[in-house]
Formats: sequence, C-alpha cells, structure tokens
Amino acid sequence: MTRAANLLHLSQPAVSKLIASFEKEAGYRLFVRKQNRLIATEEAVFLLHEADDVLIALERLQSAISASEPMRSSLIKIASLPGAATYVLPLALREVKSQGYTLRVKISTLDSSSTMRQYIASQQYHLAVMEAPEPSPEYDIIHVPQPIVCILPKHDKLAKKSTITPHDLIGKPLASVGSSHAPHDALVAAFAANGVKYQPQFEIQTHFPAVGIVAAGLAYGLIDTVNAWTLRHFLKNDIVVTRPFEPTVVEPLSICSPNIRPLPAAAEALRLSLEKHLKRCAT
Repeated sequence: MTRAANLLHLSQPAVSKLIASFEKEAGYRLFVRKQNRLIATEEAVFLLHEADDVLIALERLQSAISASEPMRSSLIKIASLPGAATYVLPLALREVKSQGYTLRVKISTLDSSSTMRQYIASQQYHLAVMEAPEPSPEYDIIHVPQPIVCILPKHDKLAKKSTITPHDLIGKPLASVGSSHAPHDALVAAFAANGVKYQPQFEIQTHFPAVGIVAAGLAYGLIDTVNAWTLRHFLKNDIVVTRPFEPTVVEPLSICSPNIRPLPAAAEALRLSLEKHLKRCAT
C-alpha cells in the first residue's frame, strides 16, 4: 500500500479509500488481509491482467501517435486472382518494403471477381486485383488490361512462328477459359473471324493451370500476360514458351480500392507499385 501510494503521489489512507470505493462499486473484494499482509483475490488478479492489456494498447497507441509516419506499419488487406498473387503481387510488395514500410499483409486468393467487388465495396479489403468491374461510386478502378498470349511446348513446330493465330490452332487441342470468364466472348469472336470454332478441350477457371497442361504436352494454351510473365520470370520453365496471339484479345484486369476514405500510406504505395508492374506485364 505504501509503494502504491508513493507511485500515485497520494497518502496511504487515500489509496485505502480508493480501493474500498472500487470494491463497493464492483461488488466484490480485491484484497483480503492474512497475517498482516494484503493478499490479492482471484478477481483482483483477473482485473490486473485486463488492465495490463489496456495499458499495453495505450502504449502502442502513444507510439503510433508520436511516430513521424504511424501508417507505415498498418495492415494491408489484399484480394487477388491467383495469377497476379503468384508473382506480380510479391514483386510489388518487395518494392514497397524497400521504400521503408513495415509490411503486415493479409492476402486472399479468389477466382470470383464478383466476390472481390463486394469485399471492396464494403471496405473489407484495401486492394483487389480482379477482372474489371462496372464503374461504381463505391470504389476506384485502375485498368491494367492484359493481352492473351499462346503458350506451347518449346519444341513444337508452332514455336517457330512469331505470332499464333486461330488459324494455326485448327484441329489442335486447346486449354483456355470457359463462358464464365471475361475473355471468353472475345476469344469466340476472334476465332469466328478466322472461320474457326472456339472449343477448348480443357476448359479452365483460371489461367495458370493451363501451364501444367501445356507442359504435359496435352494442349496449346491461351492465357493472359500476368500468368505468362510468372511463367517466364518466376518458374524459369524451359519446357513451355509464349507467343503473341492475334487478333488481340485482352483479360480486362484492374486494381480496385474503396474510395470512402483515403488508403493507408503503405496500401497506396502498393497500389502504385502494382499498377507499374502489371502494365509492364502487358508490354
């Protein structure tokens, strides 16, 4: 009691009165006297732990307030299509880290852009790399369309061509997207313009599985440049090569973020880095 009084700059009787008043308000005792010593009750020990948590949180808050850039360590929540999350997103995160940000990141890989759109509109995520949604006042959109390219075995005869067209793929097994995927209708039209029916033997929900299908010699693949970039720069695959596909068909990729309030500084830096790297993929 004496030490507590000294810490609080109060008299010992004043501290005793504070404890008695607290016990009366709470409805239970904090201390019992045993052999001329004050022993803390279980209730007092429980409250001590709760108070410690509060004090630690207050210390963290004080540190954040006094820091010159408190948001440099904020949590960034990202939703992304699997292809972009595999390599491009980590590349952008590495760049943001090099700018002095302490990264705390939650990444969710989803194949449903409609779900990601709902997450962004409800501010559950800071950023989403997804198929371009319809314009909305609930989020900002940065368009980074990705051309479709053809992937094929390195030693295939068509690998000698500089560009692959639908005519080249007549009678060839194809791994590409189905009707639920954004580029589907454009691919149907591109093939039809060349008198060829677009009918993939391997219908894929996301582009990246086509890499394994092509590597196994089962088909030719049509994928977007994000996945092709991952193939070239991350996997260093010497079995599969990529060639431009004509006529031009794009995956309408975009970076979305809620616009009700400004993004944390780290999230804004990541958005700029993602935009740069995704545009680099498309060239």
